[in-house]
Amino acid sequence: MTLESLQFSPGAYLAPSVDWLNANFHAVFDLVTRAIEALLSAIEYGLVALPSYAVIAIATILAGIFVSPGIGIMTAVALGFCLAAGLWTASMQTVALVTVAVAISVAIAFPLGILAARHKRLEAALRPVLDIMQTVPPWVYLIPAVMISASGACRRSSLPSSTAFRRCCA
Repeated sequence: MTLESLQFSPGAYLAPSVDWLNANFHAVFDLVTRAIEALLSAIEYGLVALPSYAVIAIATILAGIFVSPGIGIMTAVALGFCLAAGLWTASMQTVALVTVAVAISVAIAFPLGILAARHKRLEAALRPVLDIMQTVPPWVYLIPAVMISASGACRRSSLPSSTAFRRCCA
């Protein structure tokens, strides 16, 4: 027996499953992709359409009121740096992306967490999955999600969603 004969390639087994999902649930995936893209585009437009100084002022005031004045100052410095470095649009796209990803994660994880707390069998079923999600790097289980979603915007929100989902459920 050689080392080459012991190699295991999960792609040979997973590819037909992904193909089947794409063939049979394309309409569902397309609907979810369009909804995510619409929400992401709306948030991006709202952040980029406002003058940068207004966004910096609003974020600084909100951070100063709800967290602490020191965090408000840090927010102003960080956003001011993004503006000065010419990274304003990319930064606002990232903020929109993370906002959508966290919203999706919370919408899925909170109800699952509440149900798992009330139903021990559901917790027993979710626990091994969540344990694996905690230990495996995000890009490993992200690959099937990227293959299923056909759009760039939906793909961009997959990694932050999966990471935030792990944090909410665990």
